Amino acid sequence: MAFTHVPLRRSAALGLAAALLGYLPAFALATLRRSAMLAVELPGDLRDPAPMREVLEPGTATAAGWLWYNAHLVPTSVPTTDVLAGRATLTNVNFLNAVGGVAFLLYLVPPVLLVAAGYAFVRSDGIGLSMAVSGGASVAVGYTPLLVLGAFLITAPAAEHVAAGPAGIPSLFAALVYPVVFGALGGVLAKKRVQAIEAADEEGDAGEGTTETT
Repeated sequence: MAFTHVPLRRSAALGLAAALLGYLPAFALATLRRSAMLAVELPGDLRDPAPMREVLEPGTATAAGWLWYNAHLVPTSVPTTDVLAGRATLTNVNFLNAVGGVAFLLYLVPPVLLVAAGYAFVRSDGIGLSMAVSGGASVAVGYTPLLVLGAFLITAPAAEHVAAGPAGIPSLFAALVYPVVFGALGGVLAKKRVQAIEAADEEGDAGEGTTETT
């Protein structure tokens, strides 16, 4: 997929905007359902399972980040209760699935925003329809770095040398796949929309020409 002649500064801005806007509903959900997140039971071998609040208590901003990554199908790596016995082991948790209910709607947010970003880019001035796929996918220029960086920053310490945060490899995979696939889809939809409008205009012009001839 070539990005030659694609104005990357514009697509980067749209990708960055999509990422930041996607965090907002995650923050709202984390604020409303933080107690439910802290009540999620963590397993253990040396210790009995216990609510997460007994192992660590992430701040609302951090919990929102975890939900945002969960919405990209990226689990959160959190310590098991064994950390309380001095054993540093991690387990993967998807807090969206654990909280349930309205939280499931957050899965729709990243795809919708990225499709909208790809659509907006292709419909912007100076973008040819030949760049629909590559142009739409180019929103990854702004989206991917933020998703990769956040995987290292959105963490919460649980014990010495142990921290919870988005799972590394799934984060990298989501950072590449989500913006490219859904951004490209937005570009394709924009192309089809433009073609439909052009076809309707041509039919209208042809109808007017027939009427004048008659």
